Amino acid sequence: MNIKKRGFSLIELIVALAITGILLCAITSMFAYVGKQFSYCLKNNLYKYYADEAMKFIEMQIYREAKSIDVFDDKLILYKNNNKKDIIEAKDDKLIIKYGNIYFMSNDYNIITECIKEFSVHKSNNVVFSKIIMKDGSVKERCLHLKR
Repeated sequence: MNIKKRGFSLIELIVALAITGILLCAITSMFAYVGKQFSYCLKNNLYKYYADEAMKFIEMQIYREAKSIDVFDDKLILYKNNNKKDIIEAKDDKLIIKYGNIYFMSNDYNIITECIKEFSVHKSNNVVFSKIIMKDGSVKERCLHLKR
């Protein structure tokens, strides 16, 4: 009864550990790449959502609440009933709306959206053109026809 028991040699163990290490390294780098891409796409979608919501807010202010509109130096001035006046403008990297009346503008404001690079608005006849450029470079433009 001569039974030979053969175990793993040192070289076989080193080769198996090397293959396992290479596979783990490849899988880890793949997960890191996918996570980075997911984060990038999430940030881009967030910027696009911010720009869409800001444009919807501006449109709502123009169509529902404004009696008349004026544009001056990339500021959208909304005249409302009861001598109220709102101003939509860019301040630092935020798009804000200031509240006041035709005689006095207070320092109170609300933030419409953040992370903007540029906000421009101009009026031509009965059309208001507005454009928001976000920090990531995405651009949202809209033209709104004013009621007479």
